Amino acid sequence: MRDAAGAVAWMRDQHERGATGWRGWCLRASRTAWGLPGGWNSANDWWAAVPAAHRHSWSDAPPLGAPVFFAGGNWGHIGLSDGRGGLWHTDGPTADRIGHTSIHWPRDRWRFRNVGWASWLNGSVLPVGGATQPGQPGTPDDSEGQDMDRSEITRRNPQTVGAAWQWLTFDQETRDTADLHFRDGILSLAGRRFDLVGHLSIVAAAGASRVSAQAVVVNNSGAVSFGYPMQSYNVGPGLVTAHAASWSGFCSRDRRVRIRVRSMDAPVTIQPTLTVTRW
Repeated sequence: MRDAAGAVAWMRDQHERGATGWRGWCLRASRTAWGLPGGWNSANDWWAAVPAAHRHSWSDAPPLGAPVFFAGGNWGHIGLSDGRGGLWHTDGPTADRIGHTSIHWPRDRWRFRNVGWASWLNGSVLPVGGATQPGQPGTPDDSEGQDMDRSEITRRNPQTVGAAWQWLTFDQETRDTADLHFRDGILSLAGRRFDLVGHLSIVAAAGASRVSAQAVVVNNSGAVSFGYPMQSYNVGPGLVTAHAASWSGFCSRDRRVRIRVRSMDAPVTIQPTLTVTRW
């Protein structure tokens, strides 16, 4: 069996190599990362089997390597904590791959329910520590030394979107942590890794259309230098629906991040809320 650092390092290696074939195999990835054999059929089964002494209530920052459980879909979901409020797991943010997101990504993206974390997996007690506070380094050897910041911004008045790309803009900010600054939806992420989750509430649609959203990196003059994968959703006339678009990446200190949207077939009116996590 590996130790906590080794388990997370295995996840990171799979991510950096771009390994595929992990769609739906969250449980397999987590136990393989720890070097454990197979066991129950679903994350829900694993959580039910955890002895009470090793089952812990939800924390925004479980210890490094701890299995983190979510309820949703047919099987639930499981990933490994990075000790600082992040999660290594399958299908997030990219399907069929192992990736790194905020620990709340399954909740924000899939609407799964946060369940808890464990210090036990498949019959083995795991050498993990106690929960830390979000925004604090999770381990003494944390080489990056970055605290985690989380903030949310929203728009009071709906924004109408047509076929041409336009920027999402925001006019209200709720600061959960200091030093996150926004100006018309331009995010200064100051050389940090980030997760963005855009909740796009469609409050009116002139007709059936396909709405697309994309996070892009812009330079100081506002020109686009890089675009993250575009995410698209079908909407119907008059329907009030909500969609969650999400992106993870890194923004250098001389760049900014913005989100642009368009509606290809008919104008739609949306009321966006953006959750930003960086570390």
